[in-house]
Amino acid sequence: LIRQQNYEGAAALLEVVMETEPNNPIVQNLLMTCYEQLKYYEKAEALARDFVERNPQNLAYRLKLAELLMVQGKREEGAQVYQDAVRLAGPFELNRYRLVVSSMIANGEDSVAIDLIDSARVSQSDPHLFGVEKGQLLEKNKQYAAAAREYYPLLLQDTTMDAMNAERRLLSLLDFVDSSPEVEKTLLSVAGDTVSQRVLRLLASYYL
Repeated sequence: LIRQQNYEGAAALLEVVMETEPNNPIVQNLLMTCYEQLKYYEKAEALARDFVERNPQNLAYRLKLAELLMVQGKREEGAQVYQDAVRLAGPFELNRYRLVVSSMIANGEDSVAIDLIDSARVSQSDPHLFGVEKGQLLEKNKQYAAAAREYYPLLLQDTTMDAMNAERRLLSLLDFVDSSPEVEKTLLSVAGDTVSQRVLRLLASYYL
């Protein structure tokens, strides 16, 4: 039914299955998918609350609840659930922390996300931590030069996923007419400070 995009029929069937298998994660996730596709956000919220109640240490369920609250405009309650998620993630579990930050960015909690990033940088003594995420936030606010300064240090890490994502973001900024002058100037200003073949290739590609 889901393959046929018959989400209404699939949801009706899965609701019956849930009565006998309330803890089946496959059934839970499929039903959540149906509700979201149908935009049955109140039903999806109730399901997410049930997930959280049954699995209080599951970060993904808590983030899902926060996202569903945000999409319904229940921003104050959603913000509280995000704070619960922050405590659950823990400041030193960086992969889990990243999930929280990324979810916040996707749902408009920009100022809180920046505060979390800055706090993590202090606690980890790493001024470039979550550089891709902070760069994206700066891009949203049209602070293109500042975004480029977030992405640039990540290129020096060479083969990490963050470095590859930073390179893609810089290429996009160089291709965008509103941001390219600022980003070009920023990259030229830092290219001489640290020899980086990657930065030079980016600029060469842009000029060609």
